[in-house]
Amino acid sequence: MRKPLSKAPARLQGMLLQLQRYELTVTYTPGKHMFIADALSRATATSDNDTTSENGCDERVVYALEATEALSEDTLNRLRTAVATDSELQAVCEKHIHGWPTKRKSLDRALYCYWPMRHNISIHKGIVMVGDKIVIPQNFRQTILEKLHMAHQGIQRTKAKARKVLYWPGMSSDIETMIQKCEQCQQMQPKNQAEPLVPHMIPELPWMKIGADIFELEGQPYLLLIDYLTKYPEVLNLPDKTAHSVIQKMKSVFARHGIPKEIVSDHVPFASYEMKSFADAWEIKLTHSSPGFPSSNGMAERAIKTVKHALKKAIQTGTDPHLVMLSLRNTPVTGLNLSPAQMLMGRVLRSTLPCSSNVLRQSTPQNIPEKLRDMQSKQKLHFDKRARPLPVLSPGDTVHMQTRRGWEPAVIVHQREEPRSYTVRTPSGNTLRRNRRHLRKTHSSLFKDTTLNLDSDGLFSQNPESVDPPACDSPQKSSSESMENTAPYFTRSGRAVIRPARYRD
Repeated sequence: MRKPLSKAPARLQGMLLQLQRYELTVTYTPGKHMFIADALSRATATSDNDTTSENGCDERVVYALEATEALSEDTLNRLRTAVATDSELQAVCEKHIHGWPTKRKSLDRALYCYWPMRHNISIHKGIVMVGDKIVIPQNFRQTILEKLHMAHQGIQRTKAKARKVLYWPGMSSDIETMIQKCEQCQQMQPKNQAEPLVPHMIPELPWMKIGADIFELEGQPYLLLIDYLTKYPEVLNLPDKTAHSVIQKMKSVFARHGIPKEIVSDHVPFASYEMKSFADAWEIKLTHSSPGFPSSNGMAERAIKTVKHALKKAIQTGTDPHLVMLSLRNTPVTGLNLSPAQMLMGRVLRSTLPCSSNVLRQSTPQNIPEKLRDMQSKQKLHFDKRARPLPVLSPGDTVHMQTRRGWEPAVIVHQREEPRSYTVRTPSGNTLRRNRRHLRKTHSSLFKDTTLNLDSDGLFSQNPESVDPPACDSPQKSSSESMENTAPYFTRSGRAVIRPARYRD
């Protein structure tokens, strides 16, 4: 009696309506304490008592709200027909009419999910209901799912909307699967949350690991090199952005500071054949960042930002840019109280600022790598507060890849050696390298009937859009020219066939 009338099971609503004229208190008493059973409950009716009034209406229904009155006649007929052809709901109706067994194990396994709510089940005009919720038959659920997702809302909002008026076993799971497979929803998803920070290894010696990148200022390209240990920047004017020009400038810097063991950069032109040949000859390891993920080359990106701002202001004020670079190299690094020049050369560089000769004396800085690692750990601690790891992807997983146009479908080929880096294949057959943050696992059926055609090495044949371009006899001139000249076609087995250079003209 504590429940509202609308929340009571339909089989009890008629009795509760008749009892509303009385003021009474209902108290539960276990059957073992009821020694004298009510005589009326043991008496069998000798005749059928008609409860209809003079106007032909059932008095118990006059005060009740029809649960299905909000449905249109067409929807009501379609739903009633679907219930009549659904074997599961017909079994529920049969149990409701003839009585449920005393134990759940006496039921068919398909009806187990209805056992907890058996007392709330009712039948109105051939439609099965659980309380105020309509039970949707199997062959009518896809239509209902499409109506639920008409506004393309998220999973939680769609579930909340459905739970108010509908029920069927596994409804929440069906809603999740439907929304995860919705192509329109996947294309307009927000970007993935940041993953925990993976800092670069701090080298033990200066100029052993450097970052490299190209930037433009006033329409002129420049090459920036920066040491991962000392933060010492080198900026050099480039005649063009070809690999040949970059290599010549690198050689002049390496002749002054020594040859590094590793260069961290993006791809163009550092992934060209000429650059790889130069790195092999000079015994340098090339590490490339994931396309579209500049954070993996963050050292060079931050240095470019600082240098460009300083040089732009120098141009506006008419200051000599060489003096600006000298000032940057003499500025102490935050948290170390040592300038890049002190850490690389062991001394403060003389500038136009007046200073004593003692300041310019050479000294050997101590424990620089340890201090930098301590700073890295503090930075990671703060960064990881708003980050979470993303699940690892496996070959064959269908994903959506983030592009400038939104999220586009792709399939995972394999995981690369670099952290959180994957090779993916697009529907057009291109193989690309992408960071995990730009990939979202989906349940799309785009590649459902497609098998992964592997070459003899177990990997997809690379094309010009992949991260590692194929070796060629001539230097790589530009990425656009390479794509036009070496665009392959794919055989029925999925293998890329590249036209020989002599037939490309």
